[in-house]
Amino acid sequence: MFRSGLAVVALAAVVAAAMTASAAAQPVGPECPPYYNPFCCKGQFVNGECKCWSEQIFGEHCNYECRDDLCNKHGVCNAESNPVVDAQGNIVSGVCVCDASGEWFGDRCTGNAYNPTCTDGVRNGQETGIDCGGPDCSKCGGGQDCTQNSDCASGVCDNGKCTDVTCNDGVTNGAETDVDCGGGTCPKCNNGKQCLVNGDCLSGQCQGGTCVGDSAAPQWLNGTPRISHTDTSATLEVQISEPGVVYMCLVPDNSPAPTVAQIVAGTCPSALYATTIAMPDQTVLTKHQMPVVLTPDTHYDVYTIAADDRSPTPNFQTNHVKVEFKTDDEDVFPPQFWVLYPRIATVSDTSVTFDVALNEPGTVYYVIALPGGTAPTAAEVKAGSVTNVVTGTIAVGSAWSIIQKVQQGLTVDTQ
Repeated sequence: MFRSGLAVVALAAVVAAAMTASAAAQPVGPECPPYYNPFCCKGQFVNGECKCWSEQIFGEHCNYECRDDLCNKHGVCNAESNPVVDAQGNIVSGVCVCDASGEWFGDRCTGNAYNPTCTDGVRNGQETGIDCGGPDCSKCGGGQDCTQNSDCASGVCDNGKCTDVTCNDGVTNGAETDVDCGGGTCPKCNNGKQCLVNGDCLSGQCQGGTCVGDSAAPQWLNGTPRISHTDTSATLEVQISEPGVVYMCLVPDNSPAPTVAQIVAGTCPSALYATTIAMPDQTVLTKHQMPVVLTPDTHYDVYTIAADDRSPTPNFQTNHVKVEFKTDDEDVFPPQFWVLYPRIATVSDTSVTFDVALNEPGTVYYVIALPGGTAPTAAEVKAGSVTNVVTGTIAVGSAWSIIQKVQQGLTVDTQ
């Protein structure tokens, strides 16, 4: 608001001097802003005459470009803000404030003539940002001004600015149904968290706005349970339809079938091995190699049962699944090197790098000897008993895998 009529008069004189002199006010001007008489676009129509709205509207033609352009039709230019006037007499910079007449309102003014909306492209009314924040408009996005957390879509107002919505900001915001979960954009919610639809919940069950555990036991997926094996080892492969646990026990063939309770407790009669396998992710096929040495060419049985992670009472499968398998015949053949292996890859002044690959898992034994001597036997290589040379081993974990070995400590410029 204007505090000094003297300042207004002085500014009016400056503006008038900057404008091109012309005749009396024209009754018809450019397109009128709202609430103006169409025959007096630059002033007010009083007693049949077009007069300046007030001394706060500058120029002999009641110039309103400040309110119409600079102030975006929401106020007038404060005479104390040292506004800048161009050669045509238009005010091109200054501070917009409420019109003293009460008909025009600035970005923090309220009244019955100009009603701020949440879609007018300016910050006005009780908004904290442009068309957002405050009690009337939608919440502001990241980077917009705010005064409190409730002004922001993220629920976080940090140093006067709204933060962006994320799935790890510790508040319920965006499309989330609870803190950092649900809504289709963040991870699914655990039991007890708020939800809108089943898809918001890890359990797939939203009841009364809360995620709850389901009442059904998990299902086996991907053709499991199944067994992969060699002549002396076996691996159980399992996948279930929801997070949970798989219980299993390994018994000799034709052993009495255990009960569900015995499988869960790990007390299967004649058990050679029993354990529980955590299944935190239903999208992952889990492979569990049993840490026992089996007899080649022998039949075995594995009993399995699965339960979900519902708390406090998990849902157990009603019946166990029995998987029968027979180990391979005894492997009496040594591994074979893959074609082109072993081979030297690189040589430096004090080291050598070589590659090996086998047709089955195993161990490669090697010696690095000086030329000219008698070649060591296989037993000597395995025992590492060759003197004055470098010896070592290389573990090969799977068939056809290329394993690289770097041997340091060799003598410079020596064959």
